Amino acid sequence: MAENKKTLLFSVLGVILLLVVVIGVSYAMYTFSAQGSKVNQITTGTISVSYEETSTISLTNAYPSTDATGSAVTGHDLVFTVTGSITGSTSVKYDLALANITPGKTLTAEHIKFNLKKGDTYLIGTANTGVTVASRATEKGTLITTGYLLDTDTLTSTKTGATYTLRAWVADTYKLPQGANTTSEDGKTQTNASTAETFKFGVEIKAAA
Repeated sequence: MAENKKTLLFSVLGVILLLVVVIGVSYAMYTFSAQGSKVNQITTGTISVSYEETSTISLTNAYPSTDATGSAVTGHDLVFTVTGSITGSTSVKYDLALANITPGKTLTAEHIKFNLKKGDTYLIGTANTGVTVASRATEKGTLITTGYLLDTDTLTSTKTGATYTLRAWVADTYKLPQGANTTSEDGKTQTNASTAETFKFGVEIKAAA
């Protein structure tokens, strides 16, 4: 293959993180769903992108969590891998960011916390702490300039990719919403506890040679 026909193959596994939270007065259920998505933008012109769906990850928790509790829950992580197959001296830079953020009515970005590992190293947060989604709003890269930047890296023929692990939980700052008040026939006020909230966000990657 000629030198000027170098190719790069990006594989982003589990690029979308869907966090669905169903909340009642006495319980909360958090569901993580990883799905393939074409949210990614590649700008080099000689790059192909492949997507692969992963299995759904479910987490059930009684209430919003402290960092110590939320960060300690195992088996409920979104793991995705960025890989490149590059020949010659070509290098390709990429930005990785949160994207497609859709808050609930009360469950908003300041109440969702997460940490992020690259390999075995924490890029955001630590093993025992996280940061809010809202705190990343002003973090920008050179390729992704809309905020929520997670990482910037460069792939070469010898540096071919990285595996990321993102763990998210509902912060203990979040107050479980109450349902609408109703009044019974005897004049006593009762509370409807059937209230649900949803927060969704994805992961975007943009690359350029």
